[in-house]
Amino acid sequence: MRAWIVDRDGANERMLTKGSSQVFCPSVSPDGTRFAVADWLATGRLMTIHPIDGPSAEIQPDGPLWDAWAGVWSPDGRTLAVNGRVLDGGAN
Repeated sequence: MRAWIVDRDGANERMLTKGSSQVFCPSVSPDGTRFAVADWLATGRLMTIHPIDGPSAEIQPDGPLWDAWAGVWSPDGRTLAVNGRVLDGGAN
């Protein structure tokens, strides 16, 4: 699976994520410049943050495995809360 974006009128459809990993639970930042996804990697589902336009410099913060559901951005877009699991795959 990939993350896509499209204008409200259906124009300008484009794929936002590349590569061979599967992504799900996209969440767009309040200013519309970035989005976070759960990225299914060999080590588990980790959060990656991508720019919507511009160079594809993704950020993969240190943190828990992403359990499920979309992340919730703070109103100023500086933080992102996600439902996570400890790195050994244990409890939420």
